Amino acid sequence: MVAVPLLLTQMSLRGHAAVRATYRQTVTSLARATEVAGYTRPGHALRVSELATAVGRELGLAARQLVLLEYAALMHDIGQLSLVDPVPRGATEPLPPERQQAIAALGGEVVRRTGAPAEVALIVERQAHPYREQPLAGRIVRAVNAYEDLMGEAAALDHRLAAVERLRLATAHAYDPRVVAALTRVLARHPTRAWLDARGDGKEVR
Repeated sequence: MVAVPLLLTQMSLRGHAAVRATYRQTVTSLARATEVAGYTRPGHALRVSELATAVGRELGLAARQLVLLEYAALMHDIGQLSLVDPVPRGATEPLPPERQQAIAALGGEVVRRTGAPAEVALIVERQAHPYREQPLAGRIVRAVNAYEDLMGEAAALDHRLAAVERLRLATAHAYDPRVVAALTRVLARHPTRAWLDARGDGKEVR
């Protein structure tokens, strides 16, 4: 009798895990739609998602918030599918704020139709607003996406350093300083993403 509630709980958790895995596959497929259609670079959504999640952990986000962040990061560019004229290379960072916000608003509307939690749609929708008007997850997505856009296809150290420096210079209005600092620390610990030390001065990390 004592074991019955435990077994039921275990079955419920397994069922929940299966649903979550299926939904993540759906979200990943939606994220890839922008790549298949030629709106964004191959692998962009996944790279943003992985790095954004790492930054979220660095900032101490709870498990559920990390899941919401992962979903939002995967679908952050979904609004571009509504554009008649694609953004060159899918890079929204150089666009005027008004156009960034319009694309983000389109993305939020698409996300709502997927049945995703309302928080995910809000993160996607607000990602291009001034950072003080965004939830923390939106600030993370914006900074990581900008880093990816600034990097482009380049992988050289000077490009990585220049991308981080651009973010730092814009912390007064565009990017949350805490998020940029956390991003720098994460990049320092993952040399496959960037060759930076904890101070961001370009020291190679192995």
